[in-house]
Amino acid sequence: VGTGVLGGFTTYSTLADDTAQLLDAGRWAAGSGYALLSVVLGLAAVVTGLWVTARLRPRPAGDPS
Repeated sequence: VGTGVLGGFTTYSTLADDTAQLLDAGRWAAGSGYALLSVVLGLAAVVTGLWVTARLRPRPAGDPS
Protein backbone atom coordinates (compact mmCIF):
# COMPACT_ATOMS: atom_id res chain seq x y z
CA VAL A 1 0.00 0.00 0.00
CA GLY A 2 2.80 2.40 0.88
CA THR A 3 4.55 1.85 -2.44
CA GLY A 4 1.33 2.44 -4.35
CA VAL A 5 0.48 5.63 -2.47
CA LEU A 6 3.98 7.06 -2.75
CA GLY A 7 4.13 6.04 -6.42
CA GLY A 8 0.91 7.95 -6.99
CA PHE A 9 2.43 11.07 -5.46
CA THR A 10 5.49 10.89 -7.73
CA THR A 11 3.34 10.30 -10.80
CA TYR A 12 1.09 13.24 -9.94
CA SER A 13 4.03 15.53 -9.20
CA THR A 14 5.58 14.66 -12.57
CA LEU A 15 2.30 15.47 -14.33
CA ALA A 16 2.02 18.76 -12.45
CA ASP A 17 5.65 19.73 -13.09
CA ASP A 18 5.55 18.88 -16.80
CA THR A 19 2.29 20.79 -17.21
CA ALA A 20 3.69 23.81 -15.35
CA GLN A 21 6.82 23.80 -17.51
CA LEU A 22 4.75 23.77 -20.70
CA LEU A 23 2.52 26.57 -19.43
CA ASP A 24 5.52 28.63 -18.27
CA ALA A 25 7.07 28.27 -21.71
CA GLY A 26 3.89 29.75 -23.21
CA ARG A 27 2.77 26.46 -24.74
CA TRP A 28 -0.79 26.74 -23.45
CA ALA A 29 -2.37 24.30 -25.90
CA ALA A 30 0.26 21.63 -25.26
CA GLY A 31 0.16 22.09 -21.47
CA SER A 32 -3.62 22.07 -21.26
CA GLY A 33 -3.93 19.15 -23.66
CA TYR A 34 -1.30 17.16 -21.81
CA ALA A 35 -2.98 17.64 -18.44
CA LEU A 36 -6.51 17.03 -19.74
CA LEU A 37 -5.66 14.00 -21.85
CA SER A 38 -3.59 12.44 -19.05
CA VAL A 39 -6.53 12.63 -16.65
CA VAL A 40 -9.19 11.59 -19.18
CA LEU A 41 -7.17 8.67 -20.56
CA GLY A 42 -6.26 7.57 -17.03
CA LEU A 43 -9.93 7.46 -16.06
CA ALA A 44 -10.77 5.62 -19.29
CA ALA A 45 -8.11 3.02 -18.43
CA VAL A 46 -9.62 2.56 -14.96
CA VAL A 47 -13.14 2.10 -16.37
CA THR A 48 -11.86 -0.34 -18.99
CA GLY A 49 -9.97 -2.33 -16.36
CA LEU A 50 -13.05 -2.54 -14.15
CA TRP A 51 -15.21 -3.63 -17.09
CA VAL A 52 -12.74 -6.34 -18.18
CA THR A 53 -12.39 -7.59 -14.61
CA ALA A 54 -16.17 -7.77 -14.17
CA ARG A 55 -16.43 -9.77 -17.40
CA LEU A 56 -13.65 -12.23 -16.57
CA ARG A 57 -14.22 -12.99 -12.90
CA PRO A 58 -16.07 -16.21 -12.07
CA ARG A 59 -19.71 -15.82 -11.05
CA PRO A 60 -21.11 -17.56 -7.97
CA ALA A 61 -23.68 -20.27 -8.66
CA GLY A 62 -27.19 -18.82 -8.88
CA ASP A 63 -26.02 -15.25 -9.62
CA PRO A 64 -28.50 -13.83 -12.20
CA SER A 65 -26.10 -11.11 -13.49
